[in-house]
Amino acid sequence: MSQESPAAEEAVAAAEPPVSPLPIATRRGMWTEGTGDTSGYGLITRTVEMPAGQDPPFGGWLDAAVARLGELVPGAVERVVFDRGELTVFVPRDKLLEAARQLRDDEQLRFEFLGRRVAGFAG
Repeated sequence: MSQESPAAEEAVAAAEPPVSPLPIATRRGMWTEGTGDTSGYGLITRTVEMPAGQDPPFGGWLDAAVARLGELVPGAVERVVFDRGELTVFVPRDKLLEAARQLRDDEQLRFEFLGRRVAGFAG
């Protein structure tokens, strides 16, 4: 996994980050919505955002893993976010099954657990 092919580097480079962060949800109130809050905190409105996409290096083996996925499944790396020690790779819906299989079955990757985030809700 130490050697990266030119195709893998091109796949990662093709994943252009957006100009601004991606909004996930809008939250109202300080703690919960729909309460009888009379403190004024109920008027707070804030947008929860996923940080903007980033380019490598992410550090350690993460760069090689993203490059390998891009090499195995062309077009699978749509956007990459590395924030607070967690790597998030955005994969187009039509490439998702193929990407998940490669992450699990490829000798160099061998991922055992994949989280998912669909339409802003963690699952």
